Amino acid sequence: MYRVGNILTSRITIVVLVIIAALVAFRIALPHLALDYVNRSLDSMEGYQGHIQDIDLHLWRGAFDVHGLAVEKSGGTVPVPFLDVARIESSIQWSEILSGAYVGEIVLHQPELNFVAGPTDDTSQTEVPATWMEVTGDLLPFSINQLEVRDGIVHYRDFHSDPEIDVSMEKLYLVASNLRNSRSVGQSKFATATLYNLPDEGDPKLEVSLNLDTFAQDPTFDMKFVLNDLALTRLNDFLRAYGNFDVESGTFTVYSEIVAQQGSYEGYVKPLFEDLKVVDWKEDQDPLELAWEAIVGGAASILENKPTGRVATNILIEGDFDEQEVDYWAAVINLLRNAFIQAIRPAFEDITPGRSVGE
Repeated sequence: MYRVGNILTSRITIVVLVIIAALVAFRIALPHLALDYVNRSLDSMEGYQGHIQDIDLHLWRGAFDVHGLAVEKSGGTVPVPFLDVARIESSIQWSEILSGAYVGEIVLHQPELNFVAGPTDDTSQTEVPATWMEVTGDLLPFSINQLEVRDGIVHYRDFHSDPEIDVSMEKLYLVASNLRNSRSVGQSKFATATLYNLPDEGDPKLEVSLNLDTFAQDPTFDMKFVLNDLALTRLNDFLRAYGNFDVESGTFTVYSEIVAQQGSYEGYVKPLFEDLKVVDWKEDQDPLELAWEAIVGGAASILENKPTGRVATNILIEGDFDEQEVDYWAAVINLLRNAFIQAIRPAFEDITPGRSVGE
């Protein structure tokens, strides 16, 4: 009887050891299996291909880290990736789990986004891949409730213009919360997002805020956008390539608000140019180019509000999400009004649904 017990104990021990060894082997192999699965899924995006360099799993706290994510346009016709992220942290929001919602949060470290304009579709990448959200949704074990971006950069490039263009906004930070509305309606039915940058001295300041009703059947949101004191000389490559002129000095500021409800929206875009000087006399400058710059500079001078040194207008926009209307005549009238009657203020109009802009 004693021998039988020993044999049984030995067999149980062997079985337990085999199970432990199998679990250890599976845990060791799991990151490699996950890496292969993710890379195969990323390559399934139509028109784009993606890959990651490494993945770290933290099963005990329901988290994983992704290193070196790159999403590129298929075919190799665009020389920069659409998206390049140094590291992605992803974890379950345990506080929301306790509230009955299986959601998580994602943090993107140093993401770089490249929008590229080109003469053909093959040489351009200006839109987020249509299958991107579907693929990423399938890869994540939970719905995203909070999204953060830390130290991001967005480029607008044109490798086929003369000169080539590379306009960027750096040190971008984004915090988007309550995206899945995991809490009760009594607490909040709005998702919120704030985008801003941490500018160095002489850089423009960006601030964007968004409130989105996640329960509404039609898009329902209000958004505010402001970009302050962008030095126009930083855009000279852009202006030369697309406008055939450049500037010697000046700053650009833009305010915008959009309010949407019941399938329609209204708002405005308020661009303001201050201390704008277009003509830069150069000895070797082409006479035709100089003449065009003189015309642009003369128009800017005529339309400048003399007390403030500012050229500005207010462009009204409204419509539904199938069609939009831009009030160009109002934009022209506001341009002239700023120049000759009353200066447009560099501030928000604080519009609300049902009230026309400027009331």
